[in-house]
Amino acid sequence: HYAIGCLGMVVCLLLNAYVFIPKMGEFLGSISVASTMGDLYGKHVRLITAIGGTIASAGFIAVQFKVFGYILNNFIGLPGNTSIFLAASIVILYSAFGGIRSVAFTDVIQFFTFGVLIPVLGMVVWNHYSTLPNFDLKVAFSHPLFNYQEFLGFSNPKFWSLILLFL
Repeated sequence: HYAIGCLGMVVCLLLNAYVFIPKMGEFLGSISVASTMGDLYGKHVRLITAIGGTIASAGFIAVQFKVFGYILNNFIGLPGNTSIFLAASIVILYSAFGGIRSVAFTDVIQFFTFGVLIPVLGMVVWNHYSTLPNFDLKVAFSHPLFNYQEFLGFSNPKFWSLILLFL
């Protein structure tokens, strides 16, 4: 079900590419959204946009610190908020002192992870389950998660949640 909802991202990218991006040519020299808003509407709007963007970014980063801290807490077992402070310290130090070399190194690790490790892991899991005596692909695809009739239809509540996920 989630894969069908994710098709909304494809529609969003196409909408951006063909509708919104061609109209953005006049903003090519702008450094930020706040500077663009300031050029269009004045100094006060620039300040409001900068403050709003800062609050949104800080909230997003705080959520990432919280998740990273939760992962550290599960693996290391640090008490309370110590794992969140440790996670935040790691990210801040990495960002402050790493520079472009750390960014390139992170990109190499991500390429290796997504290009090599995940396909290998998929093959290992497939080989493990395909050799089980009770494994049958037809039985697996007959599960309700793979039944498209399970979520199509206007009277089905799963259909509406799928539409909301798509949007």
